[in-house]
Amino acid sequence: MSKIEPVINALPLLGALLLAACGGGGAAPTPPLASGGPGIAVGEPHPGAPARDEFISLAREAQCADQRNRLYVIDGKQVLWDRAGSCADNGRGLSLFGLLPGNLLCASSDTIAGPRTSCTDESYRSMFDTISKHLDDADLGLGAAHKVEVLSFAPKPGPVAFEPILQDDYSGVTIKQNVVIRDAASFERLWTAHFLGRSPAQPLPKIDFARKMVVGVFTGAQPVGCRSVSIAKVVQEGRQMTIEYEISTLMTVAICTQANVAPMSMAVVDRVDGAVDFVSITPEHLAFSSLDLDNNSGVTAPQTVVVKDAASWSALWAQHKRNVMPALPEPVVDFNKFMVVAVFAGSKPNGCYSTTLSNLYRSGRVINVTRIDRLPAPGTVCPQALSSPAHLIMIERSDDPVEVAVRTVS
Repeated sequence: MSKIEPVINALPLLGALLLAACGGGGAAPTPPLASGGPGIAVGEPHPGAPARDEFISLAREAQCADQRNRLYVIDGKQVLWDRAGSCADNGRGLSLFGLLPGNLLCASSDTIAGPRTSCTDESYRSMFDTISKHLDDADLGLGAAHKVEVLSFAPKPGPVAFEPILQDDYSGVTIKQNVVIRDAASFERLWTAHFLGRSPAQPLPKIDFARKMVVGVFTGAQPVGCRSVSIAKVVQEGRQMTIEYEISTLMTVAICTQANVAPMSMAVVDRVDGAVDFVSITPEHLAFSSLDLDNNSGVTAPQTVVVKDAASWSALWAQHKRNVMPALPEPVVDFNKFMVVAVFAGSKPNGCYSTTLSNLYRSGRVINVTRIDRLPAPGTVCPQALSSPAHLIMIERSDDPVEVAVRTVS
């Protein structure tokens, strides 16, 4: 039996999930059918109220929602699901439901064949068209006559994506502190304090604080240069979040200055209303060798794979290089001493996407890996061919679990 961990045996299931979330070749995603009789089972919503837990489960399990995943309750009668992800097909979807996920009223999606919109109940088309044009408005364009409520939910426990917005060794904030910013006014004050005495200051980033928040680590004044701080990982469990950060002395060929520095780092994460803990990590950095970095992998479903035996490695390599003729020989790996960690970003719509692994370290009994997904910047001219980025590396063999934290940059 194959020992590729933990994904090879689950490829059919992952493929089915991805197909369902990404439209299965162009069709809008079909929600699960509602079930149940006229009675009310324990745990069911009161008649006439949306089945919130069912909608949260639908959104939380979505595979093509890594860029946007929002739920709204409208007038206590309809539920709107707005999602977007980096799927090759049907990367954006907007669905209006009744009280249950099985009661789909209207849906729109972007497909390879072009935008598609349909309504099973035409009486909702006007409302749906208005919402589609005002997704960034708090009232979804519906006006004061309608009540729009954000249905918030926490992702599955584990590492979550974060977006670094600033890392600097010379902050105007010279007192050691960790910050969580949930409103625009506080963010502007902090930004101004950081750039105190510098001209010109960098422009203030625009943050949607209804859905996002800013976390920051300020080390305070330090007497020696060559010191830096970076946010390494963000872990969420329920409404609680942990920010892992690393303070390090940079290894340079120049002599470190004796001038005061004040290193800092800030990032944008999904908003949570619970506690946010900051944990300083002292990592054991791990060496690794890159085996292959490819934007045309034969593995087109997003996944992380850990390989610890030769037979499984041969099977994975053959699948990874199935688009290459003649077949390339697999790199030699001594699995008595090493193992392979591979990440596959999945099918992407053009050639400007890439993924790389970096910053490997062991913290406690967990091997942490940072995966950097690069997206095309606005206005970039990209090769118009599907791609499937992948990075395969070799590290020292270990029984410790491997956790991958994703950073998205453009």
